[in-house]
Amino acid sequence: MSLNDHIANKHIMKKPIIFLIVFFISVVCNSQSSKQDIIDNIYLSGGSLTAYTGPLQDTLTPSPIGKKPFYISTYCRHGSRHLMEANYYTAPIDALKAAKNAGALTNFGNQILERMEIMNENSLNRYGELTKIGLDQWQGIAKRMIRNFPEIFADSSSVDGRSSIFIRCILSMETLLQELKAFNPQLKIFHDACENDMSFILPGYSPSKVPTRNEAPIAKTIALPTINGDRIAEEFFSKQYIKKINTSNFMLYLFDLASQIQNTELRDSFSLYEIFNDDELYDVWKRKNVSAYNSYHKGGSTGVLLKRILDDADKAIANNSPCAHFRFGHESVLLPLVCRMSLNNYDKEYDSVEELEAANWKTYRIYPMASNIQIIFYRSSPSDSDILVKILLNEGEVTLPIDTDIPPYYHWNDVREYWKNKQ
Repeated sequence: MSLNDHIANKHIMKKPIIFLIVFFISVVCNSQSSKQDIIDNIYLSGGSLTAYTGPLQDTLTPSPIGKKPFYISTYCRHGSRHLMEANYYTAPIDALKAAKNAGALTNFGNQILERMEIMNENSLNRYGELTKIGLDQWQGIAKRMIRNFPEIFADSSSVDGRSSIFIRCILSMETLLQELKAFNPQLKIFHDACENDMSFILPGYSPSKVPTRNEAPIAKTIALPTINGDRIAEEFFSKQYIKKINTSNFMLYLFDLASQIQNTELRDSFSLYEIFNDDELYDVWKRKNVSAYNSYHKGGSTGVLLKRILDDADKAIANNSPCAHFRFGHESVLLPLVCRMSLNNYDKEYDSVEELEAANWKTYRIYPMASNIQIIFYRSSPSDSDILVKILLNEGEVTLPIDTDIPPYYHWNDVREYWKNKQ
C-alpha cells in the first residue's frame, strides 16, 4: 500500500495537525485531569516527547514600577529530535516482519508496518539529531524572548552561550543566538560547546562520550502503574502468535513511535495514534510520568549546575551593563533542575499516582521538547540593591516556596539564599 493510500484510508488515519493547533490550550487549565488533557490533545500523551509549540502563558505580569530587566539566566533543552537509537525503530519493525514471514500479521499490522518503515527511513543515520521542527521551536522562543525583554539585548550587551557537545543542543543554541544577532548586530556573543563545560551542562557525563544516567538520591517512590498490551497485540497478530510476544514491551515501542511523529515533518502525513484507545494512551503516559517523578524529583546531580547558575548571577549583577547566560542541554538535566529549584513545588513527595497528578506533576507541562527555564533579573539601576527575579518555565510564570510581597516576582537575596541551601 502506498503512502497516498494510507492518507486516504479513513479507518486508520487521524489528523494530528488538529492537535498541534490546540497544544497547550488543554494544558492551561490546571484543574483538568491528565486523562482529559490527553483526550483533548492526544499529543500530550508523549510526555517528554511532546513537541513544544508555544508558551504556557501569552501575557506576562508587568514588572514593578521602576524595575527593568537587565539579566537573563537559563537552562534549555534542545528542540525536537529524532529518537535516540536505531533500535527504537528497528525492534518493532523486526517483530512485525517476523510475524509477517510466519503468516501471522494482520492487515492492520501490515499497514502500520509500512508507516514504521517510512519513519525509520526518515530517521536513518540521524538518530538523536535535531529536526526542522526543533529549529523552528528555538527560533520562536528566541523571538518571544526578545519581545518580552528587549532591554537585555540592547546596545552592546554581552551574551554567553554554553552547550552540551551533542549536535542537537549546539544547533538549538546557535538558532537562538542567530535570532539575537539579527535583532541587534552589536551584541557581544561568546558561544562554546566543549567537554570542559559538560560537568555542569550534563552532570554525570562520561569522558568516554557516553552520557550516564543522572541518578537521583534515594527517595520515596511510587509503584509504577501496570500496562496491558494484549488488546493491541490482537490487532497485529494471530491468536496463536501472540503467545510469542511480550505485549507490554511491544506496546511501549509502539507508543514511542506514535509520540515521535509530532517531532518530524511526517506529522502532516500520517499518525500511529489509532493503535491506542484513550485508556491505553493514558495508562502508558501515567507509567512514564511516575517513572520520571521517581527518578528526578529529588534533583538528581544538578547541584553543580545550580551552583554555576548562582555564581554566574553574582558576576552578572556586578556587571554595569545588561547580559545573558544561555545553557543548552538535555531533559535528564532540566527536569531534576526544575525539582531542585522547587519550581511550582515539583520537588514535593507524593504517596500515590492520584496525589501526583492532583498536584499537576505532569511531564508534558515540565519538559517537552525545547523546554526551558528562564530566570529574569530586574533592578532600577546598577546601584539598586533590591534586585527582583521572575522565573519562567516554558515561558510561563512559576511559584517558589518563598514569601514575596510582589508575586510572581521574588527578592533575589531570598531566592539566592534558598537555592544556595539546595546545592
